[in-house]
Amino acid sequence: MGLGNIERRIRNDSAYKRKEAELLVDKLEMMVTNIEKMKEDLKKIEKENKKEILENRDFYQKISKIRENMGLPKEIGVYEWKDKPRQNISHLDLLHKAPIIPLFLLQMQENFL
Repeated sequence: MGLGNIERRIRNDSAYKRKEAELLVDKLEMMVTNIEKMKEDLKKIEKENKKEILENRDFYQKISKIRENMGLPKEIGVYEWKDKPRQNISHLDLLHKAPIIPLFLLQMQENFL
C-alpha cells in the first residue's frame, strides 16, 4: 500500500464516520418528534375519554402505565413535573422538630431565674 492509498482510506473512513454521526442525529431528532406526537395524541385521548378513564380502573391503569413509560407523571392530565408545594410550618411544628436541649443547659437556666 502506498501513501496515497492510506490517505484515501483515511478520508473514506472519516467520511463514513461523519455520515454515520449525521444519520444518528437525524434518527434522534425523528425519535424526539415521535415522542412529542405521542404526547399530543395521549393528551387528545385523555381529553376525549376523561370520564371513561376515571370510571374504568383497567383503562386508568393502562393510561397510567403508558404515562409512566413516557416519563410523564401518572396523574391524568398532568404533563409537566412540578416540585412538591412547600409545607407551611407553624410554631407548634417547630417545637416538635426542635433539637433536644441538653439537661445541663436547662438546669443552668433554672439557676439564673
